[in-house]
Amino acid sequence: MEWPSIAAISAARSSAGISAPRSYSTIARLVGVIDNGEVRVVSQTEPGANPLGFTSDGTLYVGIAVQGDALYRVPLDGSEPERIASDLGNMNAFAVTDDDLILGPAAGDGGGVVLEVDPVDGTTEVVASGLPPIFASAMDPEGGYFVLASATGEVIEVDPDTGSSETVATLEGAPFDNLAFADDGTLYVSHFTTPQITAIDPDGTTRVIDVGTTG
Repeated sequence: MEWPSIAAISAARSSAGISAPRSYSTIARLVGVIDNGEVRVVSQTEPGANPLGFTSDGTLYVGIAVQGDALYRVPLDGSEPERIASDLGNMNAFAVTDDDLILGPAAGDGGGVVLEVDPVDGTTEVVASGLPPIFASAMDPEGGYFVLASATGEVIEVDPDTGSSETVATLEGAPFDNLAFADDGTLYVSHFTTPQITAIDPDGTTRVIDVGTTG
């Protein structure tokens, strides 16, 4: 099966009892697994499946963004997904904390907000507000939480406990799409309109990586 494009991709956590190489991805309303290069659909949600992540027990959560606004718990055995939250302010690329809470960028009154979702019961809380429009987030290896202001290239560290925030980098080449940290602390930020990734090494060195061609 060929997928023309993939909205998001995430590796299963080791505690899920899934051996590498295996990762999960979303497109439109399909949730699929990529296992040793083979792709198969494991579930189907409403249109707009985009961000996804695993809690420490191996449970997969998938967000609906742009075309919808919800969060689903998605069984990997093909059974029916369970909607656990809705009206999240179009929460996009979220991160899962060490405490198995979901932190995601969303739209709120007066700008971007960070929303905390308890995946057990779907309760939500705004833990930071007054941010520029933000569309992606990630945890670094030390447990710090960072969001990306796609239009400006700002990488902002947010403290969910206090609601404080600090811009730690402003990248050239906006707009950007998503961000992720490697185990050594290197930050990778994907571009939205060009096949490039900007990397910030732990020593602060910034480099641009070409990953394809346009057209």
